[in-house]
Amino acid sequence: MNVLFHPDAELELNAAIDYYEAIENGLGYDFSLEIISAIGRVIDFPKAWLIIEGDIRRALVKRFPYGIYMLKIKVSSILLLPCTFTATPSIGSIGFRFLSSFRRLDQAGTLSK
Repeated sequence: MNVLFHPDAELELNAAIDYYEAIENGLGYDFSLEIISAIGRVIDFPKAWLIIEGDIRRALVKRFPYGIYMLKIKVSSILLLPCTFTATPSIGSIGFRFLSSFRRLDQAGTLSK
């Protein structure tokens, strides 16, 4: 299974790691391990997660108030949305914004290759 990151997802992930590391030495590392673990669960069980909107699903990250938002773009690929702070069960307009950008990328053939 291929895992692709939306460009904003990598930026937000790095910012969150830096944030937790600034709070306590090693906490950013712990956060990154939990993200890796959550991505592993997404790869192993891509259909097991809560449907948020349309084709977007969310897997929660253990120990931290974050969720991995994903969109399965083809049988062998999952596109990860930004790893957003999860205080509410819905991503609202964020989901529509990212979903529309994914569809534009897919129409351009970027995600289909």
